[in-house]
Parts: sequence; structure tokens; C-alpha cells
Amino acid sequence: MKKLKLISFLILFSINLQAQTYQILFDKNHSSISGAESLVSIFQTGSTIESKILPTRIGKNIKSKWAKKVINISYRLSRFYLYDLPVINSFTWVQYFTFGHGYQYRNLGYTNNQHELNIPYPYGRGGGFSQPGGREPGRRIGRHEFAARNYGSLEATRILSSTISNKWIFSDSIHFKEAMLCVRAFNQSQYTLFLISDLPTNTSEFENVHNYLSHVNRKYSQFFANGLYFLYSPEKLRKRAWIGFLNPFVGFAFLTATYDYAWHGKKYGKLRWIKFGKLSYLPSFRFGLTPFGDETFFESFLKKNNQAVRIYYRHGNPIFEKFNGGGIETFNFIKLKNRGYIDLHFDFWDQPELALGKTDELYFTVGQFGAMAKMNFKIKLGDLKSNILLAGQLGYKMDGYIEGEPLKKGLIFRTGIAYEL
Repeated sequence: MKKLKLISFLILFSINLQAQTYQILFDKNHSSISGAESLVSIFQTGSTIESKILPTRIGKNIKSKWAKKVINISYRLSRFYLYDLPVINSFTWVQYFTFGHGYQYRNLGYTNNQHELNIPYPYGRGGGFSQPGGREPGRRIGRHEFAARNYGSLEATRILSSTISNKWIFSDSIHFKEAMLCVRAFNQSQYTLFLISDLPTNTSEFENVHNYLSHVNRKYSQFFANGLYFLYSPEKLRKRAWIGFLNPFVGFAFLTATYDYAWHGKKYGKLRWIKFGKLSYLPSFRFGLTPFGDETFFESFLKKNNQAVRIYYRHGNPIFEKFNGGGIETFNFIKLKNRGYIDLHFDFWDQPELALGKTDELYFTVGQFGAMAKMNFKIKLGDLKSNILLAGQLGYKMDGYIEGEPLKKGLIFRTGIAYEL
């Protein structure tokens, strides 16, 4: 009974100066966006409850300062290896396989897909696998859809890392467990690209990124018959992937996990901004894959009081085609008289045509300017004192690539609940 009261208290009422809003979202194909929001919410709710039970410091009665430091660092490192790491890896792999590969399979009409997670390291080998089932009768798949199927897992973990870091914008504080998950998700997407091996001598040994490069090169007729040369090669991808490390959110998360928590035993680290009077500014870079090649995000986060905005430009690698885009996303933009917020997200792009498929045929979109408009909402339900909110996303996008959304045009609809923690 006491445990149930504790859980209800943590979910329904904000008792923390570092209060943040978390969401459990659902959509038709269980996307990597809704998956990331839900996983982060479940993870951090558990971490908050856990923080009330497991201490970050032990040995209060030890008089020697250095002995206490050594014992506490050893305790936190052991706890990380034996407990935190397996939990963090499990959440990362769920996003990678179920909401990464799995989301792309579901978008392409595969049914009876299989996802399996191994026992996490250090108790097992970790990782897992994801395998598509059967396709809808007659469903054709375009070359760009095949490319998306291969980069979907890395895109999903990149979205997971960004979803976590966006929680810190208003609180300016970073919980040590969120910091660990943010760094782990970032590493899963970034180091896979940064450390990709050269082309194997046998195409049967290709990994996901090799297969992605194969589809992109074949689409633009740069795949040679022997299968051992790509104009867009792993070496060229490795050289560009370093840009993704210019991400201050991941840097602050790493400092929180290693310095604030591992060294000092603090539960929270700090997100630091560049100040211009009352205006706070933080630039950031991100790097990822698209159906046309890789692209780099340059983001500017601006915050004043309890409102913030993300303005970004994304530039594609023109090795095959020229493409770019940009957008704006707001946070706490329209306040609904203490009942919640409505935020807007607009994205515009200039991209080449997409090779897509449907029943019995392949088709090509028209390469042109495209756009997406999306509204994010959080509205309180019932008593104004309650911190439970109706949450969701509603919008529309044209044919084209945007992170986490289907390639085809269509409505965007996600719904669920949100709560402060």
C-alpha cells in the first residue's frame, strides 16, 4: 500500500524543483517518436522512484575523507555496471529494434514481424534482432523505402537521445539516469556511423549501414557489378559523422554522469546556456541519414522565462543530389489559462524525388519543395490541481523525408497522456 501511494504521489503531483513533463504517446504504427516519448517517461518515472530507495552515497560514518571517496566511487561504478547499465541497454535496444526497425517494417506493410532482445550485458551478450514478417499481397517496395528500412534503427536512437535532452530545456537540470540513457542512445546511433567498417569482401556480411549505402548507391547508379565499390563509401561517411559529436546536450549529459554523479554522487547536473540578458541561447549540431544520403542539423535553442524555441537548418550531403531544409519548433508557446500548452512545429524542405512503392507498382514522387505542420498539445484533465494532461500531436506532411515520420504524405496523429515529474 505504501508503495502504491508513493507511485501515485510521484505521478500526480510535482514535488520536484526540477519538474519536467513526460508523455505516454500512441499512434497507428507505433512510431519511433511515440516510442521514444513513452520509453523516456517509463524510464524516468522508475528512476525517480528508485532515487527514493537507492542512495547515491554510502558510508556516512566513515571518518576518512579519501576512504569515503574511494568507497563511494567504487559503489557507484559497481552499481552502474551491475544495475544501471543493463537497464539502460534494455531501453535502448527496445527503441532500436521495436520502434526503429519495427516501425519501418510496419510502415511498409509487413505483418507478423519478430523482435527479440537478448539478456542485457553483463548478464548476457546483449543486443537482439528484428526480422520482418510477410508483406501485404502485391506490395512493392521502392529503393528509398529500402534505405529507410536500414537506417530506421539509428534514426530511432537519435530521436531517443533528442527526446531526453529536450526535457532539460526549462529545468536546466539533468538527472544522472537520464544523462546515462541520453549518452547511450547517442552512442548507439553516432558511433555506429563513426566506426563503420570498410566494405566486406562478401555482401552477405553487410551490416545495416552497409545495406543502406548499397541501396542509396544503387538508386543513383553508382553500385558496381562486383559489389565492392560505392561512390558514397563507408570511409566518406566516417569522415562526415564526426560532426554529430558537436552536440552540447550530450556533452553536458556525459559530464553529469561522470563528474556530478560518478565522482561527487550528485543526482543532478546542470545544463548551461549562453546568456544575453534575459535571453538564453544554446547552439547544437546533429548528424543523421536520409534516403538521399547523410544530413547535418544546425540547431539554435532560444529560451526566455518559461518559453523556448528551436530553430534549425538541415543541410544534405550533395554527393548524389542537393537537398536541404529547415524549421522551427516551439515549447510552451501558447498558454491555455493554466490548463496546458499548445506548441507548433513547422518544417520546410527542398528534396529530390522519392522512389516509393504500393500495391502492384512502384512510383516516384515529384522532387520539389515540401512542408510539414504539426501541433503539439498538453491540456489538463479534470481538476486544475492535477498534473495529468491529455497530450498528443496533430498535423500533416507532404511527400518527403523528415526525421521520425513516414516518407509518404499524410496526416500525423498521436495521442496519450502527459504528467509532470
